[in-house]
Amino acid sequence: MAFTIVEKILSRHAGQTVRAGQTISASVDVVMATDGSGPLTVDFFQKMQGDTSFDPARVLMIPDHYVPCPNDKVAGLHSMMQDFCDKGFGTMFELGEGICHQLLPEKGYVRPGRLIIGGDSHSTTYGALNALGAGVGSSDLAAAIISGGLWLRVPSSIRVTLKGRLADGVTAKDAALDLVGRIGASGAAYKAVEFAGDISFLSISERMTLCNLMAETGAKFAVMPGDDATLAFLTEKGIACTEDDLVTADADAVYEQEVLLDLSTLEPRIAAPHTVDNVKPLAELAGT
Repeated sequence: MAFTIVEKILSRHAGQTVRAGQTISASVDVVMATDGSGPLTVDFFQKMQGDTSFDPARVLMIPDHYVPCPNDKVAGLHSMMQDFCDKGFGTMFELGEGICHQLLPEKGYVRPGRLIIGGDSHSTTYGALNALGAGVGSSDLAAAIISGGLWLRVPSSIRVTLKGRLADGVTAKDAALDLVGRIGASGAAYKAVEFAGDISFLSISERMTLCNLMAETGAKFAVMPGDDATLAFLTEKGIACTEDDLVTADADAVYEQEVLLDLSTLEPRIAAPHTVDNVKPLAELAGT
């Protein structure tokens, strides 16, 4: 039997072999909330009569949307998150410490094969390190804090095969926008975008950019295969990881859609009003 990266990782977290289309209960490795989603998560936690956390060290409260704090109301929300963590339910980050999607990889929370849920749609970013990251609502976050798991449908996958190299002056953001334009703002709704082909020349930051922007297609997950660059990044962060930890798709895995992206043909792009998938070559809008 052949499996996609997503099917392999979710099978591990469900404790059974799973396929696209199945609804499963999966364990989670990390739960993250920002100051945009954390206060409501705490509200739901209390309404659910939560009195325990599956692992306070892996329940992260990160203030990054309203920093510096703009008013006393937001200061109260930050205090609410701090109080939640002080009671032993989670780990609070400092104001100004950084942006959530940068902090999780840099501090070692993102590792190959992990399932991470975050109170921000761009949690797809974590796929850059061969993990699965998904944005979920605050009620799901609260339930996961209590139980250490959540239910979800295993998504079908769109395979994006990369070839060629980016020309000078063309960035991973341009490649991501090109994909958003081609797939569409809802073209990957509740699907996974799985990258393939030659990614060896892409830095981890570039991979994060590509996975991050797949949220704009509606993707549940976006994931890169693991390679030497993945291992080098994790080693630099002091995380022990070997090739055996990396998750790869089987050669004959089944995909719902195949997309070939020749990076060498790309030029700078921009998303024009009023939708994120209204992507145009920058030269077309010169002077605007």
